[in-house]
Amino acid sequence: MFKAFTNFSRPGPVRGCLLKTPALSRPKNYKRVFLRVLITVILVGLLSRLNLDWQQIGADLSHANLWLALGSVGLIFPIIGLKAWRWKFILGNYRIKILLKEATGLYGLGLSAGSVTPGQVGDFIKALSLQDKGYSLAKGMASTLVDRLFDMFVLVLLALWGLLQLGSGFYGDLPLLLGFLALTGLGLLVLVVPRLSTFIFNDLLGKVLDRKSRKGNGIVQLEESLENPASPYRQLGLACIGTSFFLTLATAGLAVGRTWLLALALGANISFMNVLAISTLATIASLVPFTIGGIGVRDLALVTIMTQLGYPGYLAVSLSTLLLLVNLLNFPAGYIVWFSFKSSNGLKSGANLK
Repeated sequence: MFKAFTNFSRPGPVRGCLLKTPALSRPKNYKRVFLRVLITVILVGLLSRLNLDWQQIGADLSHANLWLALGSVGLIFPIIGLKAWRWKFILGNYRIKILLKEATGLYGLGLSAGSVTPGQVGDFIKALSLQDKGYSLAKGMASTLVDRLFDMFVLVLLALWGLLQLGSGFYGDLPLLLGFLALTGLGLLVLVVPRLSTFIFNDLLGKVLDRKSRKGNGIVQLEESLENPASPYRQLGLACIGTSFFLTLATAGLAVGRTWLLALALGANISFMNVLAISTLATIASLVPFTIGGIGVRDLALVTIMTQLGYPGYLAVSLSTLLLLVNLLNFPAGYIVWFSFKSSNGLKSGANLK
Protein backbone atom coordinates (compact mmCIF):
# COMPACT_ATOMS: atom_id res chain seq x y z
CA MET A 1 0.00 0.00 0.00
CA PHE A 2 2.78 2.44 0.92
CA LYS A 3 4.64 1.87 -2.36
CA ALA A 4 1.67 3.18 -4.31
CA PHE A 5 0.95 5.78 -1.67
CA THR A 6 4.40 7.36 -1.51
CA ASN A 7 5.68 6.56 -5.01
CA PHE A 8 9.11 5.77 -3.58
CA SER A 9 11.87 4.73 -5.91
CA ARG A 10 14.46 2.39 -4.51
CA PRO A 11 17.34 4.63 -3.41
CA GLY A 12 20.92 3.93 -4.25
CA PRO A 13 23.72 3.82 -1.71
CA VAL A 14 23.50 6.84 0.56
CA ARG A 15 25.00 7.69 3.89
CA GLY A 16 22.64 7.27 6.80
CA CYS A 17 21.09 4.25 8.42
CA LEU A 18 20.87 0.61 7.48
CA LEU A 19 17.67 -1.07 8.55
CA LYS A 20 17.56 -4.60 9.86
CA THR A 21 14.43 -6.52 10.72
CA PRO A 22 14.81 -8.20 14.09
CA ALA A 23 14.35 -11.94 13.93
CA LEU A 24 11.48 -13.67 15.70
CA SER A 25 9.65 -10.40 16.39
CA ARG A 26 6.19 -11.53 15.28
CA PRO A 27 5.17 -13.36 18.49
CA LYS A 28 6.09 -10.27 20.51
CA ASN A 29 4.12 -8.07 18.14
CA TYR A 30 1.08 -10.34 18.41
CA LYS A 31 1.24 -10.23 22.20
CA ARG A 32 1.52 -6.46 22.16
CA VAL A 33 -1.45 -6.07 19.81
CA PHE A 34 -3.51 -8.52 21.88
CA LEU A 35 -2.70 -6.60 25.07
CA ARG A 36 -3.68 -3.28 23.50
CA VAL A 37 -6.96 -4.70 22.16
CA LEU A 38 -7.75 -6.27 25.55
CA ILE A 39 -7.10 -3.08 27.53
CA THR A 40 -9.06 -1.00 25.03
CA VAL A 41 -12.04 -3.37 25.30
CA ILE A 42 -11.87 -3.19 29.10
CA LEU A 43 -11.80 0.61 29.05
CA VAL A 44 -14.70 0.80 26.60
CA GLY A 45 -16.56 -1.68 28.82
CA LEU A 46 -16.00 0.52 31.86
CA LEU A 47 -17.23 3.49 29.87
CA SER A 48 -20.39 1.62 28.86
CA ARG A 49 -21.17 0.94 32.54
CA LEU A 50 -21.36 4.65 33.31
CA ASN A 51 -24.80 6.17 33.70
CA LEU A 52 -24.89 7.73 30.23
CA ASP A 53 -27.88 8.66 28.11
CA TRP A 54 -26.97 6.85 24.88
CA GLN A 55 -30.13 8.05 23.13
CA GLN A 56 -29.13 11.62 23.89
CA ILE A 57 -25.63 10.91 22.55
CA GLY A 58 -27.13 9.67 19.28
CA ALA A 59 -29.42 12.69 19.10
CA ASP A 60 -26.49 15.08 19.71
CA LEU A 61 -24.45 13.53 16.93
CA SER A 62 -27.33 13.47 14.45
CA HIS A 63 -28.24 17.11 15.10
CA ALA A 64 -24.70 18.53 15.21
CA ASN A 65 -24.16 21.76 13.28
CA LEU A 66 -22.62 20.60 10.00
CA TRP A 67 -20.99 23.94 9.15
CA LEU A 68 -19.15 24.17 12.47
CA ALA A 69 -18.03 20.55 12.08
CA LEU A 70 -16.74 21.29 8.57
CA GLY A 71 -14.92 24.33 9.93
CA SER A 72 -13.19 22.05 12.43
CA VAL A 73 -12.21 19.68 9.62
CA GLY A 74 -10.85 22.54 7.52
CA LEU A 75 -8.50 23.75 10.27
CA ILE A 76 -6.29 20.71 9.64
CA PHE A 77 -4.86 22.40 6.55
CA PRO A 78 -3.37 25.48 8.29
CA ILE A 79 -2.20 23.15 11.07
CA ILE A 80 -0.27 21.07 8.52
CA GLY A 81 1.15 24.26 7.00
CA LEU A 82 2.41 25.62 10.33
CA LYS A 83 3.83 22.26 11.39
CA ALA A 84 5.60 21.93 8.04
CA TRP A 85 7.05 25.44 8.47
CA ARG A 86 8.40 24.44 11.89
CA TRP A 87 9.83 21.20 10.49
CA LYS A 88 11.56 23.19 7.73
CA PHE A 89 13.35 25.27 10.39
CA ILE A 90 14.37 22.12 12.24
CA LEU A 91 15.62 20.49 9.03
CA GLY A 92 17.70 23.58 8.30
CA ASN A 93 19.39 23.08 11.65
CA TYR A 94 20.47 19.66 10.37
CA ARG A 95 21.71 21.19 7.09
CA ILE A 96 18.78 19.83 5.11
CA LYS A 97 17.58 22.67 2.90
CA ILE A 98 14.17 22.12 1.33
CA LEU A 99 11.43 24.45 0.15
CA LEU A 100 8.38 25.10 2.33
CA LYS A 101 6.27 23.55 -0.43
CA GLU A 102 8.27 20.32 -0.23
CA ALA A 103 8.18 20.26 3.58
CA THR A 104 4.40 20.76 3.49
CA GLY A 105 3.93 17.89 1.05
CA LEU A 106 6.05 15.51 3.12
CA TYR A 107 4.32 16.55 6.34
CA GLY A 108 0.94 15.87 4.77
CA LEU A 109 2.22 12.48 3.66
CA GLY A 110 3.41 11.65 7.17
CA LEU A 111 0.12 12.75 8.73
CA SER A 112 -1.92 10.72 6.27
CA ALA A 113 0.17 7.57 6.73
CA GLY A 114 0.33 7.98 10.50
CA SER A 115 -3.45 8.24 10.81
CA VAL A 116 -3.99 4.69 9.50
CA THR A 117 -0.89 2.89 10.81
CA PRO A 118 0.33 1.99 14.31
CA GLY A 119 3.16 3.72 16.11
CA GLN A 120 5.05 6.60 14.51
CA VAL A 121 5.11 5.19 10.98
CA GLY A 122 4.25 8.61 9.58
CA ASP A 123 7.43 10.11 11.04
CA PHE A 124 9.53 7.29 9.62
CA ILE A 125 7.99 7.77 6.17
CA LYS A 126 8.93 11.46 6.25
CA ALA A 127 12.52 10.56 7.10
CA LEU A 128 12.55 7.82 4.47
CA SER A 129 11.30 10.31 1.89
CA LEU A 130 14.29 12.53 2.67
CA GLN A 131 16.63 9.55 2.32
CA ASP A 132 15.05 8.78 -1.03
CA LYS A 133 16.18 12.25 -2.12
CA GLY A 134 19.77 11.74 -0.99
CA TYR A 135 19.76 12.88 2.64
CA SER A 136 20.82 10.95 5.71
CA LEU A 137 18.07 8.88 7.31
CA ALA A 138 19.64 9.55 10.71
CA LYS A 139 19.19 13.29 10.25
CA GLY A 140 15.62 12.83 9.09
CA MET A 141 14.74 10.73 12.14
CA ALA A 142 16.47 13.21 14.45
CA SER A 143 14.40 16.05 12.97
CA THR A 144 11.13 14.16 13.53
CA LEU A 145 12.16 13.46 17.13
CA VAL A 146 12.71 17.18 17.76
CA ASP A 147 9.41 17.92 16.01
CA ARG A 148 7.56 15.58 18.38
CA LEU A 149 9.33 16.96 21.46
CA PHE A 150 8.14 20.49 20.69
CA ASP A 151 4.55 19.23 20.36
CA MET A 152 4.74 17.38 23.69
CA PHE A 153 6.45 20.23 25.55
CA VAL A 154 3.86 22.83 24.51
CA LEU A 155 1.00 20.37 25.11
CA VAL A 156 2.12 19.79 28.70
CA LEU A 157 2.66 23.52 29.26
CA LEU A 158 -0.89 24.25 28.11
CA ALA A 159 -2.24 21.36 30.19
CA LEU A 160 -0.52 22.77 33.29
CA TRP A 161 -2.00 26.19 32.61
CA GLY A 162 -5.41 24.61 32.04
CA LEU A 163 -5.11 22.64 35.28
CA LEU A 164 -4.59 25.85 37.22
CA GLN A 165 -7.60 27.40 35.45
CA LEU A 166 -9.87 24.48 36.35
CA GLY A 167 -9.29 24.90 40.08
CA SER A 168 -8.08 22.96 43.10
CA GLY A 169 -10.25 19.94 42.32
CA PHE A 170 -7.78 18.94 39.61
CA TYR A 171 -4.51 19.57 41.46
CA GLY A 172 -4.10 15.84 42.08
CA ASP A 173 -2.94 15.51 38.46
CA LEU A 174 -0.24 18.16 38.93
CA PRO A 175 2.65 15.75 39.78
CA LEU A 176 2.00 13.67 36.65
CA LEU A 177 1.99 16.74 34.41
CA LEU A 178 5.15 18.08 36.04
CA GLY A 179 6.78 14.72 35.34
CA PHE A 180 5.75 14.93 31.67
CA LEU A 181 7.05 18.50 31.50
CA ALA A 182 10.37 17.49 33.05
CA LEU A 183 10.85 14.63 30.58
CA THR A 184 10.03 16.65 27.48
CA GLY A 185 12.00 19.63 28.77
CA LEU A 186 14.99 17.35 29.37
CA GLY A 187 14.69 16.02 25.84
CA LEU A 188 14.81 19.53 24.40
CA LEU A 189 17.63 20.52 26.76
CA VAL A 190 19.72 17.61 25.53
CA LEU A 191 19.33 18.91 22.00
CA VAL A 192 20.25 22.47 23.02
CA VAL A 193 23.32 21.97 25.24
CA PRO A 194 26.32 20.69 23.24
CA ARG A 195 27.89 18.72 26.10
CA LEU A 196 24.64 16.93 26.90
CA SER A 197 24.12 16.15 23.21
CA THR A 198 27.61 14.67 22.99
CA PHE A 199 27.15 12.60 26.15
CA ILE A 200 23.72 11.21 25.26
CA PHE A 201 24.17 10.55 21.55
CA ASN A 202 27.91 9.91 21.23
CA ASP A 203 28.74 8.12 24.48
CA LEU A 204 25.53 6.36 25.52
CA LEU A 205 23.54 5.86 22.31
CA GLY A 206 26.65 5.11 20.28
CA LYS A 207 27.67 2.32 22.65
CA VAL A 208 24.16 0.84 22.76
CA LEU A 209 23.82 0.76 18.98
CA ASP A 210 27.31 -0.64 18.58
CA ARG A 211 26.62 -3.42 21.10
CA LYS A 212 23.30 -4.31 19.47
CA SER A 213 24.78 -4.36 15.99
CA ARG A 214 27.51 -6.78 17.11
CA LYS A 215 24.82 -9.12 18.46
CA GLY A 216 22.92 -8.90 15.18
CA ASN A 217 19.73 -7.72 16.89
CA GLY A 218 19.96 -4.01 16.13
CA ILE A 219 16.99 -2.37 14.42
CA VAL A 220 19.02 0.64 13.34
CA GLN A 221 22.74 0.70 12.61
CA LEU A 222 24.37 4.04 11.90
CA GLU A 223 26.89 4.16 9.09
CA GLU A 224 27.97 7.59 10.24
CA SER A 225 30.02 7.40 13.42
CA LEU A 226 28.23 9.15 16.25
CA GLU A 227 31.61 10.30 17.51
CA ASN A 228 32.12 12.27 14.31
CA PRO A 229 31.87 16.06 14.85
CA ALA A 230 29.51 16.11 11.85
CA SER A 231 27.09 13.80 13.68
CA PRO A 232 23.45 14.21 12.59
CA TYR A 233 22.51 14.91 16.21
CA ARG A 234 23.31 18.62 16.32
CA GLN A 235 22.28 21.00 19.08
CA LEU A 236 19.54 23.44 18.15
CA GLY A 237 20.20 27.13 17.68
CA LEU A 238 18.28 29.72 19.70
CA ALA A 239 16.59 31.10 16.58
CA CYS A 240 15.35 27.60 15.69
CA ILE A 241 14.10 27.03 19.24
CA GLY A 242 12.25 30.35 19.45
CA THR A 243 10.64 30.05 16.03
CA SER A 244 9.66 26.42 16.58
CA PHE A 245 8.17 27.21 19.99
CA PHE A 246 5.90 29.98 18.71
CA LEU A 247 4.86 27.95 15.66
CA THR A 248 3.98 25.09 18.01
CA LEU A 249 1.89 27.45 20.14
CA ALA A 250 0.04 28.55 17.01
CA THR A 251 -0.68 24.97 15.90
CA ALA A 252 -1.81 24.05 19.42
CA GLY A 253 -4.22 26.99 19.38
CA LEU A 254 -5.68 25.83 16.08
CA ALA A 255 -5.97 22.26 17.38
CA VAL A 256 -7.90 23.49 20.43
CA GLY A 257 -9.99 25.57 18.04
CA ARG A 258 -10.98 22.39 16.20
CA THR A 259 -12.26 20.85 19.43
CA TRP A 260 -14.05 24.07 20.42
CA LEU A 261 -15.88 24.20 17.08
CA LEU A 262 -17.01 20.60 17.57
CA ALA A 263 -18.26 21.42 21.06
CA LEU A 264 -20.20 24.37 19.65
CA ALA A 265 -21.53 22.12 16.88
CA LEU A 266 -23.04 19.91 19.59
CA GLY A 267 -24.71 22.95 21.16
CA ALA A 268 -22.42 23.06 24.20
CA ASN A 269 -22.12 26.39 26.02
CA ILE A 270 -18.41 26.13 26.78
CA SER A 271 -15.62 28.70 26.68
CA PHE A 272 -12.48 28.40 24.56
CA MET A 273 -10.29 28.39 27.69
CA ASN A 274 -12.25 25.53 29.23
CA VAL A 275 -11.91 23.58 25.99
CA LEU A 276 -8.16 24.25 26.04
CA ALA A 277 -7.85 22.82 29.54
CA ILE A 278 -10.15 19.85 28.89
CA SER A 279 -8.69 18.89 25.51
CA THR A 280 -5.02 19.12 26.54
CA LEU A 281 -5.56 17.02 29.66
CA ALA A 282 -7.58 14.44 27.73
CA THR A 283 -4.95 14.32 24.98
CA ILE A 284 -2.22 13.56 27.50
CA ALA A 285 -4.39 10.81 28.98
CA SER A 286 -4.96 9.32 25.51
CA LEU A 287 -1.20 8.96 24.99
CA VAL A 288 -1.23 5.81 27.14
CA PRO A 289 0.67 3.35 24.90
CA PHE A 290 -1.40 0.29 25.85
CA THR A 291 -4.57 1.28 24.01
CA ILE A 292 -5.58 1.69 20.39
CA GLY A 293 -5.42 5.37 19.51
CA GLY A 294 -6.32 6.36 23.07
CA ILE A 295 -9.86 4.99 22.62
CA GLY A 296 -11.44 4.47 26.03
CA VAL A 297 -8.83 6.50 27.90
CA ARG A 298 -9.72 9.70 26.05
CA ASP A 299 -13.45 9.13 26.58
CA LEU A 300 -13.06 8.39 30.29
CA ALA A 301 -10.82 11.43 30.71
CA LEU A 302 -13.33 13.70 28.96
CA VAL A 303 -16.24 12.30 31.00
CA THR A 304 -14.33 12.70 34.27
CA ILE A 305 -13.15 16.25 33.60
CA MET A 306 -16.37 17.58 32.05
CA THR A 307 -18.64 16.09 34.72
CA GLN A 308 -16.49 17.68 37.43
CA LEU A 309 -17.03 21.00 35.64
CA GLY A 310 -20.79 20.46 35.61
CA TYR A 311 -21.26 19.29 32.02
CA PRO A 312 -23.35 16.13 31.37
CA GLY A 313 -21.43 12.92 30.70
CA TYR A 314 -23.25 12.22 27.45
CA LEU A 315 -21.91 15.51 26.05
CA ALA A 316 -18.35 14.35 26.74
CA VAL A 317 -18.93 11.05 24.91
CA SER A 318 -20.59 12.86 21.99
CA LEU A 319 -17.63 15.24 21.75
CA SER A 320 -15.13 12.38 21.92
CA THR A 321 -16.99 10.46 19.20
CA LEU A 322 -17.12 13.52 16.96
CA LEU A 323 -13.40 14.08 17.54
CA LEU A 324 -12.67 10.51 16.48
CA LEU A 325 -14.72 10.91 13.29
CA VAL A 326 -13.01 14.20 12.42
CA ASN A 327 -9.55 12.76 13.09
CA LEU A 328 -10.29 9.92 10.67
CA LEU A 329 -10.48 12.60 7.98
CA ASN A 330 -6.80 13.39 8.60
CA PHE A 331 -6.00 10.53 6.22
CA PRO A 332 -7.59 12.06 3.09
CA ALA A 333 -6.62 15.60 4.20
CA GLY A 334 -2.95 14.67 4.48
CA TYR A 335 -3.05 12.90 1.14
CA ILE A 336 -4.59 15.98 -0.51
CA VAL A 337 -1.80 18.15 0.90
CA TRP A 338 0.90 15.70 -0.23
CA PHE A 339 -0.60 15.38 -3.70
CA SER A 340 -0.91 19.17 -4.03
CA PHE A 341 2.59 20.05 -2.80
CA LYS A 342 4.72 17.01 -3.66
CA SER A 343 7.95 17.76 -5.53
CA SER A 344 8.22 16.28 -9.01
CA ASN A 345 11.91 17.10 -9.43
CA GLY A 346 13.17 15.85 -6.10
CA LEU A 347 15.71 17.57 -3.87
CA LYS A 348 18.65 17.56 -6.19
CA SER A 349 21.03 19.35 -3.85
CA GLY A 350 20.46 16.88 -1.04
CA ALA A 351 23.60 14.86 -1.52
CA ASN A 352 25.73 17.98 -1.23
CA LEU A 353 24.10 19.18 1.98
CA LYS A 354 24.56 16.13 4.14
